[in-house]
Amino acid sequence: MNKIIAPVDFSDVSINAVQYAAQLAAALNKTLVITHVVQLPVVYGDVPMPVGEYESLVEEAKEKMDDLVKALEQTTQGQAIIHTEVKVGSPVYELVHNCKPDQVYCIVMGTHGAGSVERFFLGSTTQSVIAESKCPVLVIPQHFAFRKPFKVGFASDLKQVVKFTPAKKILEVLRQWNASLEILHVDPDYAEFEPSVMEEGLLLETLFEEIKPKFQFLHSGYIEESILNYAADNELDMLIVTPKSHSFLASLFMHQHTGDFVRQAT
Repeated sequence: MNKIIAPVDFSDVSINAVQYAAQLAAALNKTLVITHVVQLPVVYGDVPMPVGEYESLVEEAKEKMDDLVKALEQTTQGQAIIHTEVKVGSPVYELVHNCKPDQVYCIVMGTHGAGSVERFFLGSTTQSVIAESKCPVLVIPQHFAFRKPFKVGFASDLKQVVKFTPAKKILEVLRQWNASLEILHVDPDYAEFEPSVMEEGLLLETLFEEIKPKFQFLHSGYIEESILNYAADNELDMLIVTPKSHSFLASLFMHQHTGDFVRQAT
């Protein structure tokens, strides 16, 4: 897992995420691969592709990449190994296809692009990558600068925690930074003392016993708001959320939760 992949559309938000990724790569001695995908339009009918236009877009992207790499080399003082690639196709496909868990440490992405249209497309891309990627996806809010994460929060519904908690990967992150872990559970019904909840909590505590996690029960019916407010009020450096497989109806709500986390987390 020696690579960090960072997509860029050259908006301020995506460049900030790439800057974070470069400093992360330098700190962890990883190779950074910056990817720009010239997106193919959806074409219906026998409409010819303007090939020359794509060639010019690719060349323009390569020039911007060169300038970006020069800036990153100064920022990291040459401590990060940086590769670049410019492709034509679907951003989600290219990112997910290239993310092999045995080779890629994580994908680092921004929350959205510059304008309203870019926000829609890049926001959709980020959420789609989160849903489909087999590798961890690190989403960087606008203007968030790189710093070592010392306080990490992990949102859990305390259901089937052994099956759905990527404890090995989370512990790897915590060890790398010598970080503490707070397990956040939203519970509007004050059910933390029910046998099933206590059992799942004990199982989760066992998974992370080496770092002695703290449990925080948030008594509210608003999942995203409760977790994000706690993260902000307690100055958490990183928030970990794990997607699950759900029924179609439940997946609609899960998708909304993920979208709110991506858009609103600071």
